[in-house]
Order: sequence, then structure tokens, then C-alpha cells
Amino acid sequence: MRNGMTIREFIDYRGHWSKAAMALTAVAFLMATFVHDRLYCLLLVFISLIAFAISATLSSIKVCCPRCGGSMLRLVNFCGAIPQGKTPIRFCPYCGVSLDDLK
Repeated sequence: MRNGMTIREFIDYRGHWSKAAMALTAVAFLMATFVHDRLYCLLLVFISLIAFAISATLSSIKVCCPRCGGSMLRLVNFCGAIPQGKTPIRFCPYCGVSLDDLK
């Protein structure tokens, strides 16, 4: 992470990391279908579900406004980027800081 990063870029950065962590645990869950030993299959399923729950919880904590700490998870889509539709989000809904200000 560089120092001259805007709040929008910071949220995008955190969103990408949380998406990668959840995708990795989903791959581990799918790998359980290739394990032939029942005990190892159940163990892999259990570990991957726990890891997915932890990564989902951490993503809700980590994807937040760096100024006020308000959760921005609802504003971040699954791709890890702030939606740039017809009406892009310009301000934090909690503290009102512009997302294009420097962090």
C-alpha cells in the first residue's frame, strides 16, 4: 500500500484481498470432492468451512472507512471494487468524508 492512496483505492485494495481469501477457501472446499478417504474429506470440508467463515468475518471488519471505521462492506460488490454505475458513491455514509480524499 502506498501513502498517496485515496480512500476509494484503499477500500478497493482491502476488498480484493478479502475476495481472494474467500476464493481460496472455496477452492479448498471443492478439493474435498477429489479426496477418496472419507475421514480426510470430512476434515477438509470442516476446515474449509471454518476458514471461509473466518475470512468472511475478517472481510467485514477489514473493509471499512479508514477515517471513522464504519463498515463499507455493503458498498463493496463481490468483485472487491466500489460500484461505478450511473451514481458512484462519493462519500462515506457514516462520517461524510469524500472517498476521493487521500487516506
